Amino acid sequence: MPVFRAPYRFIVPAGSLLVGIACVFASGAWAQGLPSGGGRDLYRKLRFKALGLARKGRTDESIPYFRRMARLQPYNEKALWLYALALLHQKRASKGAFKRDARRAVRLLQSCVLMQKRYRKRSRALGLRYFFLGMAFWYAGDSLQALYSFQKAYRADYDRLDAVYNEYALLNELGKKGEATLALRRYIRLVKSSKVDD
Repeated sequence: MPVFRAPYRFIVPAGSLLVGIACVFASGAWAQGLPSGGGRDLYRKLRFKALGLARKGRTDESIPYFRRMARLQPYNEKALWLYALALLHQKRASKGAFKRDARRAVRLLQSCVLMQKRYRKRSRALGLRYFFLGMAFWYAGDSLQALYSFQKAYRADYDRLDAVYNEYALLNELGKKGEATLALRRYIRLVKSSKVDD
């Protein structure tokens, strides 16, 4: 059995050394400076590092960590959600790269919506996923899908008045002035009624 010697030092917190080395080289973590290893400990380290960077406003630097979290646990809705948010909130991407990342965020958020719909047809979490799905479609240049997502966001969570406002903004952007005026009136009516309820 051949023995692989890494040019860099690394720590394998869980699992056998050979499995750990294979994971590190297969993922390219040794080249990116990402934590290596496997299992729950690796996920926790990645999450801690990614959220720490994101809280400091260094979203661009957190993207590789969120990506690795999503690849490590593709069934984890929270990992997909955080990765999609990081892609949408990055600061230094070129216009073409940002559109590509917005399309990637659309796919991630569609998965999140499907996972959330398994639990409830209406909830704040589902409304929030639909809202950011609409934002991702809008950033990717698909205004009609964005409009549809904002409508779904409001239907999933009646407190998502920002989704109703974005409907107005999109309709206005698409040149549908009559529908935009109706959406703005609806938004104003909903804002007034929500203030009375509070």
